[in-house]
Amino acid sequence: MLNETAINNEIKTYLKELGCPIVREDVIWRKNNVRTSDLVGYLINEKGEASPQVVVEIKLNQATSSIPGIQQRLHAAAESLNCPYALLVINEKKYWFDGKTLLPIDEPKLESSKMYLENVEEIEKIFTNFLSDIRRVESQFENTPDTLESLCILGSGLLVRAHLSIKNQMDDWNVTNFIEKVEEARSFFNVNQESNISNDLILTGYHKLIEHLEGLPPIDPVMGKAFLQVIQSMFSKDGRLGESGTTSHIQKIFKLIISKLDIHGKKAIDLAVGFGSVAFNVVNEIDVESFQGLEKNPRVFEIAKTISIISGLNKIKIFYNDTLLFREDAPENRNSYALVTVDPPLASVPNYTAEYVRFSVAQSRRANVSDFMIEQSLQLAQPGGYIVALVPESTLFSSGSARIVRDLIKQEAIIEGIISLPPHTLKPYTNAKVNIMILRKKSNRNEKAKELFLGRPESVNDIEGVINEFNTWRMGGSQ
Repeated sequence: MLNETAINNEIKTYLKELGCPIVREDVIWRKNNVRTSDLVGYLINEKGEASPQVVVEIKLNQATSSIPGIQQRLHAAAESLNCPYALLVINEKKYWFDGKTLLPIDEPKLESSKMYLENVEEIEKIFTNFLSDIRRVESQFENTPDTLESLCILGSGLLVRAHLSIKNQMDDWNVTNFIEKVEEARSFFNVNQESNISNDLILTGYHKLIEHLEGLPPIDPVMGKAFLQVIQSMFSKDGRLGESGTTSHIQKIFKLIISKLDIHGKKAIDLAVGFGSVAFNVVNEIDVESFQGLEKNPRVFEIAKTISIISGLNKIKIFYNDTLLFREDAPENRNSYALVTVDPPLASVPNYTAEYVRFSVAQSRRANVSDFMIEQSLQLAQPGGYIVALVPESTLFSSGSARIVRDLIKQEAIIEGIISLPPHTLKPYTNAKVNIMILRKKSNRNEKAKELFLGRPESVNDIEGVINEFNTWRMGGSQ
């Protein structure tokens, strides 16, 4: 005699063999006085969206006299979920019905238009639901995972799916030896264990991973886009997006500027890649072989690298590295980047180490991270290469390390543009006044700037217009 878990798994397998790429448990079909169905099988329509097809009720050791009541409930669920078919399993026997009339029918033939979901919003919702479930499940334990830990657990499942896909073994997406599969995927993709996400945390949520991630493309740009949107939403709610993420306004600004620069070279680099929002937004806009990203937070690094893998963006290379310890004097790095992007943690002062002494700005003990990163970018950019940097107001007007930075810029680069962003651009994350600087590394020390574009949009709604004016000006048009 099969128990409830065994029969559930048997029916799941049966529905998948019948043609449903997605089968979900406990799907809510009535919100008031919450009612759920045991299983729902989904097809994927031509738009790449999940479409419910079969609602299932499973009853074991059930008396025949109760069948009419179960049928009524099944009919109500089919109507609520708009399922064309209903399946009643009584004591392991299967009874098929038309979802609208509940008249008995033969086993239907099911065919999905697509193998995987393609709708970004639907994938984002699946990620969000999983993260909610995992926090709820693991709240029963002593140490509830924080936001980054939860994202890393989700990333573990996504890495497994990507690895299985590459090996053409997607049929192995199941609960068997799941931790081994996670470790194999981490090793294959060279995702270090620096984040210290314990296997115990993953184990408590792996059944949820198996259930939620079914039907998602293992490797596709929509996956990375959905993951980034989830991160944006989660950290925005916490008011922490500025820690490792980039606001939507700043993402758009970088893309609008970089997409119009004449960037040609083998490499680009983001000195504060965070979750990778800027790099992922612009990688296809520029003519480079690779776009490297440096990140020193181990969990943020793991998430960013996972996003690059599941997106299939082979040009993006995420490295676990302290930007300020990344040696520009190594032959393969110095003067070798066609583009350097800088979106630094604002007002952050590094914990000084002996290695930081090599920076000129280290003469000032009050130098912030952005000062160091500007100096680093001037060393990394190739002659004629571009630096696009978000800088605090102090970089333009303050003394101390800011003056050193300005002198270095005059010596090494041509300032093509400075766009003074509105004071509220980064709210609610910070009130800091910031600017975008567009620099071009001098081809030779004698090169002089002829003129400079200065823009001051009054509000965030005016930013795009000012950037368009800058792009027109660069191309020789009137300001």
